[in-house]
Amino acid sequence: MYVITRSVQCVFTWRALFSLQIFLHWAEYKMTTPRDCSDSYLAFYDRTTSPHDRQRVYCEATTDSGGGDRRTASNVAYLRLYAASVDLLPHFRVVYTPFRIGENVNLFST
Repeated sequence: MYVITRSVQCVFTWRALFSLQIFLHWAEYKMTTPRDCSDSYLAFYDRTTSPHDRQRVYCEATTDSGGGDRRTASNVAYLRLYAASVDLLPHFRVVYTPFRIGENVNLFST
């Protein structure tokens, strides 16, 4: 019996109203092969999925080592998942919040 493994690619899209931005918080994150970006990764994009708009690639063991949570400058965010096979899929959960920048808004306060 032969096992055929195929790569997995998926793009998640978040869209907010035109005047809003998007904040993404990593609630859970675990890579199956940490630090090996050729096997699996998550890539964060702002505005479009063009290489020019790619903001961050996650393939580390934790998101803390790679900048963690992200905030868009536009009203659209993309998260591209890639895994060389189904066995290498990362496990993650993202919480997203549309927001408007104002005088009393500070998403990064503790």
